[in-house]
Amino acid sequence: MISRRRLIQSMGIAGAVAFGNTSAMAQFGALDGAANGLIGNTGSDVSAQLLDLLFRASALQQPLFLPAGDYLVGNISLPPNTLIVGMRGQTNLVAIKDGPILSGQGVQNVSIENLTFIGTGSASSSEGFGLVDMVNCNAININGCAFERSASTGLSLYGCAGTVEKNSFKNIANAAIASTDATDVSITNNSIDGCGNNGILVWRNDNSHDGSIVMGNRIKNIDWRSGGNGQNGNGINVFRAADVIVSNNVITDCAFSAIRANGSVNCQIIGNNCRNLSEVAIFSEFDFSGSIVAQNIVDGAAQGISITNWNDGGHLAVCANNIVRNIWKTSPNNPDTIPVGIGVEADIVVDGNVIENVPGTGIAAGWGPYMRNISITDNLIREVDYGIYVSLADGIGAAQVKDNQIDSPRLAAIVGGRWDDIIEMNLQKAADKYPMISVSGN
Repeated sequence: MISRRRLIQSMGIAGAVAFGNTSAMAQFGALDGAANGLIGNTGSDVSAQLLDLLFRASALQQPLFLPAGDYLVGNISLPPNTLIVGMRGQTNLVAIKDGPILSGQGVQNVSIENLTFIGTGSASSSEGFGLVDMVNCNAININGCAFERSASTGLSLYGCAGTVEKNSFKNIANAAIASTDATDVSITNNSIDGCGNNGILVWRNDNSHDGSIVMGNRIKNIDWRSGGNGQNGNGINVFRAADVIVSNNVITDCAFSAIRANGSVNCQIIGNNCRNLSEVAIFSEFDFSGSIVAQNIVDGAAQGISITNWNDGGHLAVCANNIVRNIWKTSPNNPDTIPVGIGVEADIVVDGNVIENVPGTGIAAGWGPYMRNISITDNLIREVDYGIYVSLADGIGAAQVKDNQIDSPRLAAIVGGRWDDIIEMNLQKAADKYPMISVSGN
């Protein structure tokens, strides 16, 4: 881990940087780039000079301070025990070509603070690198940096552990932050605006523990430049990663989902604010288990919350105390998306949600035979066509629909259906015909 001495140095330098106090920087033991021959704004490649100073600072166990200016660099391989600090918004590392500006391979104790990384701007044929690209690195700290105009990804982490905090990402061709096979990475309080494919990726090559925390980020304007049916266009995408927490993020204007958890285990999606999503706003899909989707707000989406794909093993979730409102009639990007507030399939409790203004179904339980052990209780549903839909197809499991309040549905309150066909317009009265279905107190 980063030592107490290095932490104190970093805090001291950060304060000195904030006030432009170069003598104070020296007091805290920083190696000054300008005083040691690294000059900004020359228009020339200064990669060799920067690399030399990084290794000198590492050997001396000193931070390296870069004054304000543009430094034209690329493909800098970081040594262990790197602490590099700039002046926020003023120290710019500008890419000389497509590829990483800074990279680390198997190094520990790397802290990068208050630098701006500026890429080449045009989309690259390769999406596999970040402007900062770290592989198998422990105790990393990326703090207060800006990433702009990346031709691929902003920050790429593979097999890493550490923190990514208070950074900004703008005009990124692929994803702002891509973390693969992490060990307990914290991605917190970052600002992301304008990505070609995704905002934050938490992925694994195999289903296993990840433990990342993605919290307090502001994410907007996420496109799906590379197309597909959900792998792109997401604010936050969790794939095959277990024990991940996604909480208290503000996510708007995504081509697909605000949060998409695919094949995740024990994923908590809690307290997020999601608006203007062109497909399903919050999606727990395919071979997931143990999802908690709670206390989120969805306002404006082609579909609200979907916890489905039992046909691929997806099951076991709680969907509670969410607000879902203003669902659209159609999706501009996925014609298969239908207007539903909350859709669930297997081994799921749906409790205490508020759903308003859906030109379709408020809560949908099951699809065809894909329904098992569903409990829908104490929800408030209003301004919908159908309040609650329950699948009655051959092969279904049990479902309980109890003590829900459905305010003036346009077509019917609680219905039963086989696939697209409604066969019971008043399921509360007809429930006795279906031994697996219990409907009462609504």
